[in-house]
Amino acid sequence: LPTGDFALQGKATYRTSAGSAWSQRTTADGTIESTAVTVPSGQTKVAIRALHGTYQLRDGQLRIDDTRAEVFGGRFVSGPDVIDLVNTSGKVRFTLRGASVDDAIRVAGPSKAQSPRIASTADLDVDAGWKGSASNAIAHAKVVLRSTPNPPNNAIPVDGNVVVDYDAARDRTSFQQSSLRTGNTELSLSGVVSKDSALQVRLSTKDMHELGELASVAAPSDTSRQIASYDVHGGADLSGKVSGAIADPHFDGQLAVRNLQFSQTQWKTVHAHIAVDSRSLAISDGSLVNAAQGRMTFDAKTKLINWSPDPNAQFTAHARIDQISAADVEKLSQTNYPIEGLISGDISASGTQKQPQAKGHI
Repeated sequence: LPTGDFALQGKATYRTSAGSAWSQRTTADGTIESTAVTVPSGQTKVAIRALHGTYQLRDGQLRIDDTRAEVFGGRFVSGPDVIDLVNTSGKVRFTLRGASVDDAIRVAGPSKAQSPRIASTADLDVDAGWKGSASNAIAHAKVVLRSTPNPPNNAIPVDGNVVVDYDAARDRTSFQQSSLRTGNTELSLSGVVSKDSALQVRLSTKDMHELGELASVAAPSDTSRQIASYDVHGGADLSGKVSGAIADPHFDGQLAVRNLQFSQTQWKTVHAHIAVDSRSLAISDGSLVNAAQGRMTFDAKTKLINWSPDPNAQFTAHARIDQISAADVEKLSQTNYPIEGLISGDISASGTQKQPQAKGHI
C-alpha cells in the first residue's frame, strides 16, 4: 500500500431515495493533496511529491481533474480522466516532462551494481482507454529523450523519440518511425511486435569501437567486455527484419562495414547476409575487400543454445582468398608462418569447436 501523508477534503452523499443501484445513490467530490507519498512498484518504490488533484463521482463515473505531481524528478500532469466504475471502462490522458530516464529504469526492473546509467531526461505523452476490462486497453504513447549535459563517465547519453501504440487484447505493440541516438550510434525501428512480429530495424554507427564500448556498459559480460577490448574501428550499418514471436525472435538482414581496421589489418568494405535466432546463426554472401589489394568471400553456419555458441554443435565454414597478402592472413588467423607475398586459395572448415577440421589449397 502507498505510504505517506494525505489530505483529503470534500463531501460524500448516499441517498437511498435516489435509486436502487449504488451508482445512483452515491455522489462525492473534493480534492486530494500530499507533500510526499511512496508507492510500491515491484521490489522498489516510487516517490511522488507535491501531489494535487480534484475528483467527482456521479452516476458511477469517477472524474479526476487537474492532477499534478513530481515523479522521477519530472512534472506530471493529468486530466480530465474519466473512469466508468459501472461498465468498467475509462479514458486516461497524462504528460510527464523532464523525468529522469535512469530513475524510471531502476524502478521498472531490479537494479544491478554493474547496470549502466542513462544520462537522459524524457518527455512522455500517454493517451489510453479501455472498455469492459483493463485487459482490453488501447494506448498511444510518445517519448522524446534528451541527453543531459556533462554526463558521468559510466553513463550513456541518449537522444531520440519513440512513438508506440499498444493493443492489450491482441498483445500487439506497433512502433511508428522511432530512433535512439548516442554518440556516433543510432538505432531506428518501425513495425509491429506481437505473436507474429514484423519489425524493421537499422543499427548504424560511425565508430564500431564506440559500439563495442556501449555494449560492454549496457550489457556487462565476459563476451561484451572481450568485444570492447578488440581494437576495431570503422563505420557499420546493420539493417533487417525481426519476425516471429517476441519470446523467440528471428533476425534476417544485411551487414555493411566500411574502412574496417581489425587485428592490424585494413579493409575497404565488408558485406554479409546474416540470419540468426536463439538456435542458429548463418552468414552467407560474405565478402571482404582489402584496403591494399585482394579480396575474400566467405560463408558459415552453426547451432546456438539460447543465443550462445554450442561448443558441441556442428559448424561449417568456407572462405575463398584472392590475392591477399600473407601478412594480413597471418594477422587475422593469429598465426606466424615463414610465408611472404600474396595468397590465393580455398579453405573449408567443419566439425565442432572442440574438434574442428579444416582442409584447403593455396
